[in-house]
Amino acid sequence: MIFRRCNNPNRCVDDLGEISRKKASSRPDLVLLKDNIEFGCSELGKIDDPSSTTKVIIETQLHSPKTMKDMFCMVAECVMNDFGTVHHLKIVCFHNTALRMKMGALDSPDGYVCRVLENDVYQLPKNPNLVYAELLSTLQLTFQSKIFLEYSH
Repeated sequence: MIFRRCNNPNRCVDDLGEISRKKASSRPDLVLLKDNIEFGCSELGKIDDPSSTTKVIIETQLHSPKTMKDMFCMVAECVMNDFGTVHHLKIVCFHNTALRMKMGALDSPDGYVCRVLENDVYQLPKNPNLVYAELLSTLQLTFQSKIFLEYSH
């Protein structure tokens, strides 16, 4: 998996000496696989604070942009950095915090710079009787990520 390979590639216990220190890494809460290749992830937030700024959320709480970039690089390596394939590749990530959900997609339209695009935040109501009203938009978001994965393959 991506988090093991990039951060701790040579760490092993061989019973011959001291074990090298493990590097800190973040592990996604969910990994989306297709043909045993990682195309997406999900991250669950710990704190639901709607007053948080985007800067606080992106830089201090969520690790998914780095994870998405690592996944993108591994898929690009699998296809030997073929420009035609990398140009259409998208890595998706779901951000879930309490009753809020949004999706991000990382791509590289020109082949050398990656960008992260995010959609609007979907809020599910706290009243269980009103969940069906917002459920359709959440399912559409999930279906959109499936289309990204189908198109990327």
